Amino acid sequence: MPSRPLQQVLADLFALAKHPQMPEERAAINSAMVEITRGLFGNEHPAIDALSTESPSQRLDRDALSKHSAFYGLGLREACPKQLSLVDRRPQSASEIWEALKAECYKTAHTNPAHAVNHALRRRARTHGDVLPVGAGKWGDRPLARG
Repeated sequence: MPSRPLQQVLADLFALAKHPQMPEERAAINSAMVEITRGLFGNEHPAIDALSTESPSQRLDRDALSKHSAFYGLGLREACPKQLSLVDRRPQSASEIWEALKAECYKTAHTNPAHAVNHALRRRARTHGDVLPVGAGKWGDRPLARG
């Protein structure tokens, strides 16, 4: 159930938006309405696109992979083994690996990301040998020998 105080603030902002303002004021009011609408209803509310003053590139930046993410700056061939190492050596399917990457806002241009993960892991197994298929469509990381 949405918060009554936030609903009231949003209603007040909508009423304020009906009066003429300077462009800077209008942008600030719209931005506040967008953020409150996101808080109340999530990112998919139709009013967000109508009110948003963000450019499409700013929206992409907001949804981009964080610089603090474990996968920042990594290609798929590096990110997949990293994900396997983060789950305490529990084997994962390509779909599970992709879902974990997607949850971190990892982006790919592939039309079938799980297939791309599988391909990246097969190639990584051939070139580095630090991942291996463990059966039932799952992958595991190979512990490195320490000496």
